[in-house]
Amino acid sequence: MPNVIRNLDGVEKADRAIALGAFDGVHIGHRELIKTLLWECDKKALRPSVFTFSYPEGLGFNRRPIEHDFLMTEEEKIGALAQLGVEDIFIIAVNDEFTHLRPFEFLDRVIRKDLGGKILAIGEDGRFGYKGEGDVQFLLEYSKGQPLQAMIMGDVYWQEEKVSSTRIREALWAGNIEDATAMMTRPFCLTGTVISGQKLGTTLGFPTANIRYPKTSTLVRRGVYQTRVRVGDQSYPAVTSVGVAPSVHRDLRELLVESYLYDFSGNLYGETMSVEFLSFVRDELDFGTVAELKDKIDEDLRTVRALHAI
Repeated sequence: MPNVIRNLDGVEKADRAIALGAFDGVHIGHRELIKTLLWECDKKALRPSVFTFSYPEGLGFNRRPIEHDFLMTEEEKIGALAQLGVEDIFIIAVNDEFTHLRPFEFLDRVIRKDLGGKILAIGEDGRFGYKGEGDVQFLLEYSKGQPLQAMIMGDVYWQEEKVSSTRIREALWAGNIEDATAMMTRPFCLTGTVISGQKLGTTLGFPTANIRYPKTSTLVRRGVYQTRVRVGDQSYPAVTSVGVAPSVHRDLRELLVESYLYDFSGNLYGETMSVEFLSFVRDELDFGTVAELKDKIDEDLRTVRALHAI
């Protein structure tokens, strides 16, 4: 596992090549940047590192509240970066002290002196420093007179459009799950603790394991999905409904993630469960009767079972 460093005080001295960014989703654009950085590290005997952010105050840059913003959890991001070969991951809190660093101070003190940066890699639209005043041109000008090499990564395209975290969020919101998976190279995932519901599914013959929709996770289109559910070391093919269950919870508008695990029996209450989204099946519907709801769920179960080929 890489070193995860959350405080810039007393950082171990090392010659580092540092990739700067949010790296939300660790998508194919991010992967290309880090792969190029690793090549340079091999040639110049540098320590491959990433500089990214955490949001303990629930606020992003420019004091914007964090809502359904993220494609992955911090733990998932660390895991993805580790798989790529990153050795040091700096996860620095976004707070007033950090966001008020001017671009020159960020490059000169933080990246070059505190962290030992010899290379700083950013995307073409990368920004840094107070109110994003630092950009590619600023970095190039700074690097002319300082021992810090600028590495600028061009855009990466998939299906003739630029890959970005924003594009992936838009794909998930539209229900284009396969597109999001292709750009991230992994399924979008939601993780939470299984809660007790109204047990209507059990009454109808298909008990579900339910989690609340994570408050900071990107929103997917409301509806029914082919999914894979992971609990501990076990993985199960599943069908998942995302929504407020309007046919059942008419007075409740909490967004829920309700999963039926095929060929599973047991009690998952209180367990941590992760739901990986594989494909969109249909939109959330409001049924007039429980019988109509049951008939549609029976159809969904058959449809998704066929998708899983089980």
